[in-house]
Amino acid sequence: ASDGSWRWYLERGRIVDWHGDGRPRRMVGIQTDITERRANEERVAQAVSRLERIARHVPGVLYQFEMLPDLSSRFSYVSERIRDLFGVDPAAMMRDAGVIFGIIVPEDRQGVVDSVLASSQTLAEWRQEFRIRHADGNQRWILGTSTPQLEGDGRIVWHGYLQDTTALRE
Repeated sequence: ASDGSWRWYLERGRIVDWHGDGRPRRMVGIQTDITERRANEERVAQAVSRLERIARHVPGVLYQFEMLPDLSSRFSYVSERIRDLFGVDPAAMMRDAGVIFGIIVPEDRQGVVDSVLASSQTLAEWRQEFRIRHADGNQRWILGTSTPQLEGDGRIVWHGYLQDTTALRE
């Protein structure tokens, strides 16, 4: 730019006329200054990176869980500590929310499902203690708490925390 700063541009165009030998003769297009958009994307990336660095030091698991109006669900965010607490890869859990339900002990599974559904209907805080079977074969007690929020598109998003309460129970 004239002030010495760099600008980001998005260019789009197409050829509208060709020479007889196949070379382009005339084209039309548009250039859009996307500098502000790129700056916003960079700020978001920095905020996410900061959250990840902080979340690594939290003893439990930070998460964001979403339920769509058709009752399908997914984890849109799971902190890296899920690996230690549950023995599950965070990316696998974000791809398939059913992963967590597969490691909840069968006797506790329906209670967790029912409590999530109840929280979705009343938008009250979700709080549930349940047992899981860790990947190392040991059983652990987990306390989950989260706050639901109804979004404009009908989704319900819970922002929450999972912690290992096995030592407290013992």
